[in-house]
Amino acid sequence: MESGRIKSIKDKLEKKVKETIKDTASDVAGKIGASLSDEAKKIAILHYELLEKGDYEGWRGTLLKWLQSVADRSGSSPSFWWSTGRKYVDQLGIRYEYLKEEKLPYPNARKFFFKRLNPDGSERGMPVPCFVRLDEDGVWRVEQPSY
Repeated sequence: MESGRIKSIKDKLEKKVKETIKDTASDVAGKIGASLSDEAKKIAILHYELLEKGDYEGWRGTLLKWLQSVADRSGSSPSFWWSTGRKYVDQLGIRYEYLKEEKLPYPNARKFFFKRLNPDGSERGMPVPCFVRLDEDGVWRVEQPSY
C-alpha cells in the first residue's frame, strides 16, 4: 500500500517538474525572442533616422552586407532606395515613425511597419514595411526597406 502511495506522489512530482521546466523554457524563449525583436527594431528605426538626416554612410551600414557592397552602383536596389527615400524627405518633408511589428514564421527575420508623416504630422499613404534579418555575421540588418 505504501509503495502505491509513494509512486503516486512521485508521479505527481515528476509531472510538476516537467510543467515547471516547460513553463520556464517558454518564458526564456519568449524573452530571447523579444530581445531579438528589440535589436531588429532598433536597426530598422536607425535606418529611417539616418535616411532623414542624410547620413548615407550610416544608412548604408544598416543594410545587409551584400547590399552594402552594391549600394554605390547606379541602378542597384540600395541606390534606388536611397534616392527614393531622400526624395520623400527633401522634396516632401516626409519623416518616418515606427508603427508596429508583424510576426513572421522565421526566427531570423522581422517585419516592421513605419508611418510616413507629412510635415504637418498627417499620414501620407499607407504605412510602409521594412524587412530586417540576421546577417551572415549574426547582426540584424535591413534586407528590404520601403519609402
